[in-house]
Amino acid sequence: MYIHRVGRTARYNADGKALLMLMPNEEGSITKMLSDAQVPIKKLSVNPDKKFTVSVKAAALLASQTELKTLAKKSFTGYLRSLQLLPAGRAIADPSTTLPVEDFAKALGLAFAPPVPSVNPGASNAAGMDADAAREVIRGQKNINR
Repeated sequence: MYIHRVGRTARYNADGKALLMLMPNEEGSITKMLSDAQVPIKKLSVNPDKKFTVSVKAAALLASQTELKTLAKKSFTGYLRSLQLLPAGRAIADPSTTLPVEDFAKALGLAFAPPVPSVNPGASNAAGMDADAAREVIRGQKNINR
């Protein structure tokens, strides 16, 4: 997915640039994938003097606009569910136990981490499906237009 998105920044014979922000736990595997795909990588660092925390401003914004709070919650749960639906070997069964979900929620301006429904591809395996087929069934159910 990352390689595809980065590749879309350049069309045909044109050059392109992409900025990819990763969580610390993603850095090793994603940089390896990008280098294997011969995507040049230039790591940037933030000037410590220019850093500031956006969570307080984001929290104030969410408190004043309830529709933004709803979108922040959807963003939070959508991202964590996407981690559960990654292909076999890369999926994170329970992100709340392996990732700093409270910090992620605060970064989005949320006071606490909303509950994330567990996506269990193993339940479909009882029907005799392999893990990839089970994952596709779950994706189909998730993407129904409500």
